[in-house]
Amino acid sequence: MARLIEATGHRDEIFAALTSRIASPQEGADISQLFAVLARIAASGSDPEKSILRQAFHDFRPDDQLDSMEALIRLDGLTALLECAKVIGANLSEEGWRVASLFEAFEEHEGSASGPVLLKASAENPELGLLMAHRASEETPADSGTDAPYDFSKIRFGLLNGKRPPGAWLTKLTEQEWQLLAADLELQTDEARALIYLRLFARRRFPGPAQQLVRWVSCSDPRVAWAAARALGQIRDPLVRELALKRLQAGDSTGLRLLLSNYEPGDLEPIGAMLSEALDDDEAHDLGLGILDLVGENDVPLAEKRAVLISLYERTPCSMCRGDAVSKLQSAGGVPLSIAQECRFDADPNTAKLFSAEA
Repeated sequence: MARLIEATGHRDEIFAALTSRIASPQEGADISQLFAVLARIAASGSDPEKSILRQAFHDFRPDDQLDSMEALIRLDGLTALLECAKVIGANLSEEGWRVASLFEAFEEHEGSASGPVLLKASAENPELGLLMAHRASEETPADSGTDAPYDFSKIRFGLLNGKRPPGAWLTKLTEQEWQLLAADLELQTDEARALIYLRLFARRRFPGPAQQLVRWVSCSDPRVAWAAARALGQIRDPLVRELALKRLQAGDSTGLRLLLSNYEPGDLEPIGAMLSEALDDDEAHDLGLGILDLVGENDVPLAEKRAVLISLYERTPCSMCRGDAVSKLQSAGGVPLSIAQECRFDADPNTAKLFSAEA
């Protein structure tokens, strides 16, 4: 959006109009997103523009300030990072998840100089040092070593009691141990406890028969149903394929997840219509993710692949999914000229670079 505004030739007028909106926001306005656009415009602008945004940030409600911290750091670099470190450092237990993105914003602002600048500043600012320590602990958990021991009995006991144990044990269990967890899932009757197991098998192929998971895919809890569909989709089985096609015929997007390992040529033809008829952006996004996974895992005929990827590009609200669709279109025989021209102004800079005038 910032690049589009710069290209209009009316940058100053649009900047003034948008800054008035963050000063007097309308109900439901996404303040942090608007601030992020303005900060990118002001980064190459004048000091008065930057001052306007700094003042606006300090006038925001606390929640909007938290959501606008990355943009402020991209605008002001170390000064903003130190200011934000004081706020986040005082409440790491709840806001620590933001730390990584704050440092990413700083690295974007400083470039290759970010490392030395951080080291020097952290020696003089305890709050910044605290954030750096937190990031380091998140990136290198203490039990991440591949040879670190684990106690399967404790892991199993925790899962049976509705608690997923911490640590890197997921990558270490033997096939026999996974089979025991699959057997434990079959005994579950409580949805909340079953969800923990289903999330495991959404990431790692279920070692038992598909029939053991089918009952969960129609669960009233959408989280349980989603995880079960992801787990079932990794199993090639006529039962799963039949269930997938029935759901797709009924307009149920979970059928796409079930089809992942059960695809046959022609199955994707009705998906384009489902995308165009999606009730909201969340549903369209979920369909798009399912399409990208399925196309990536299966040998889809060229014409069928191009048709559904074009539909995905035209309907998905997600810039990353749109970029993935375009990338797959290129490998599937080329991108339509109208899409290539539009992608030059895409919100994702990586997508825009593929079709820039210089490319």
